[in-house]
Amino acid sequence: MNLESRFKAHLPGLRMRALVISGNADVADRLVRSVQLHSTHNASEFLANPNPRRWLLATLDRTLEPWRAQAWSMRVLYDCWNTFEYSR
Repeated sequence: MNLESRFKAHLPGLRMRALVISGNADVADRLVRSVQLHSTHNASEFLANPNPRRWLLATLDRTLEPWRAQAWSMRVLYDCWNTFEYSR
C-alpha cells in the first residue's frame, strides 16, 4: 500500500477526531493537513508502522500540544484575573 492510499484510508476518522477536538471545520482541516505533511516527511516510518491509525492520532496529538498549552495558559490567566476581580 502506498503512502497516499494508506493516509486516505484513515482520513475520515482523523478528520472526525480533529473536528471533535477543535470544534471548527477550518481548524480541523488545517490540523489534518499538518498531520498529512508530517506523514509525507516521515513516509518510511508511517508506512512501516503496524498500526497507522495510532501513528496518525499520535501525530495529531503532538500537533495539538502547543495549542493545548496556550489554551491552558489563557484559562489560568483568566481564572486568576476573575479571582482577583471578585476578591476586591
